[in-house]
Parts: sequence; C-alpha cells; structure tokens
Amino acid sequence: MKNLMKDSEFQKQMIDLLQNPAINKQMLTILKGQAFRSHIEDIVKETLDTPLFQEKIATLLLEAAENKEKKEDKNDKKSKEEDNSGSGEESGGEDEASDM
Repeated sequence: MKNLMKDSEFQKQMIDLLQNPAINKQMLTILKGQAFRSHIEDIVKETLDTPLFQEKIATLLLEAAENKEKKEDKNDKKSKEEDNSGSGEESGGEDEASDM
C-alpha cells in the first residue's frame, strides 16, 4: 500500500476518483450517517479511557495551572509596585497643595 501511495499513476487515479461528484456524494452520505458517527464516538471514548491519554491531559492541566499561578503572581507584584509608586506620587501632590 505504501508503494502505491508513492506511485504517481495511482495518485492521479485516486484524485480523479475522489473528485467524481457521485463518489463525493456517496462519501458525504456515509460520513453523515449514524453508523459512522457511532463508530467515531466509540473511538473517541476508547482514546479518552487510555492511561497514556489521561496522563498527558493531567500533565497539561498541571502545567496550565502552574503557568496561570505564575502569571497571577507577576500581576500581583506589578499591582503592588504600581500601588506603591502611585501612592508616593499622590502624597507628593498633596504636600505641594498644602504648601500653598
């Protein structure tokens, strides 16, 4: 089969076949059918139940939580710095007003 996929004549025939309107209509009918949807649903359920997939999802969730926590920490530090520098400017403005 792999050798066929490399064969230019076979590729041309496959393209011609797939571009045929009758074949295209038949494929759409099959892909929209209940049997195919049920088959895809079964495949997705099997994939979600595999330990490898569950491990990958758990790892991604942990990484996302850590990244979110780091961003929140940075934002908190920036907010505190802005508050500190902002409060210093405000107090300076009040001193000037009281001097007048």
